[in-house]
Parts: sequence; C-alpha cells; structure tokens
Amino acid sequence: MVSLLRHVATGRDDLKSPERQDQRARFKHRQNQNKSLERRELINLQTEESNMANQIVPKEELVNFIGKKVESTDWYEVTQERINEFAHCTGDDYFMHVDPEKAKKTDMGGTIAHGLLTLGLTPYIMANFPVPENMPHGFNYGYDKVRFLAPVHTGKRVRIHGEVKDVQWKDEHNCKFITALTVEIEGEEKPALYAEWILYYETTD
Repeated sequence: MVSLLRHVATGRDDLKSPERQDQRARFKHRQNQNKSLERRELINLQTEESNMANQIVPKEELVNFIGKKVESTDWYEVTQERINEFAHCTGDDYFMHVDPEKAKKTDMGGTIAHGLLTLGLTPYIMANFPVPENMPHGFNYGYDKVRFLAPVHTGKRVRIHGEVKDVQWKDEHNCKFITALTVEIEGEEKPALYAEWILYYETTD
C-alpha cells in the first residue's frame, strides 16, 4: 500500500514537471486550433472556400430569385451498395431494396432505392442556392408536399433540379427560403419525386 501511494504521489509530481506542463500546453493549443477550424467550417458560410459554389447576394435581392431555376446537380448513380448502406442505417431492409434475386421475381424486376434515400439526395443541390450576405447560420427547416412519383431502380442515375418558390422574411434577420425540387431519373420522363424544401436563413445585419 505504501509503495502504491508513493507511486501515485510520484505520478502527481510528474504532472507538475515543466515537461508535462509543456506537453499539456501544446495539447490544449492543438485542441483550440481544431475547435476554431470546426467553427469556421460549420458556421462561416462566407469564407473564400464556401463561396466557390453559393452565390452570395444582398439580402434585399434574395426575393428577386422567386420563380427562377437554380443550377441542377451532376448525375448521381444509385448503386446497390448505397442502398444497402441506407438500409443498414435506417433499419429498412425490405427485400425490394436489399435482395436482388428475390426482387427480380417481382414486377419491379430488381431492387429499387428507398424513397427516403432519394429524398436524402436533395441536399446536393443546396450548394447552388443563392444565400444572403452576412449569413453565419442556415438551417434545414423541413419539407412540404413530398411525393414519390416513380421508383429509382438500382444502377440508375439521378440528378436534382430546383426552382425558388418563395422567400418569406420573418423580420430583417430571418427568412424562409423555399424551393420546389424534382429528382430526375436518367432516361425516364417521370421524376422520382417532387418536394418543397424549406431552408431557414439567419443574417447578422
């Protein structure tokens, strides 16, 4: 017991040594650097890096985009691997999504993507939305009128189209940015889904 206490006491003394204090100072400095980087990545949407995609406009001009289309996304292939990953994350492992052999025997002729997976791809278009100046925060407020119009078969490519439906300013700092979205399936006339997406913009002046 005496030996153990002596060891613990020695360990405490080591923590007070200049070397250990220097190590702790360097570690804390790295932590602060990492936290600062995370904050910049999460809330500073108007750095040079984040400006590469979003068009930043004076907030009073945001309403001018109502009725205008935004640039569509690139094509995205919906692979079986992606579908399986989504099934694993959500617990929705219905055979029509994850069992190609069994799904072949149905009128679908194979597996299809989850409707919510298709909906989950819509944020790809967010980088093409205009945003107001001095906006440190933006939030996903939700979706309205979500309709799954056609199945997305495994291996198909999709892309997202958007149009600004409305801009609703609650006050001089907060507004709802509403877009009408469709997910196009390559080679098919009917889109996979239609949804109205609401983003909440918050400005600092």
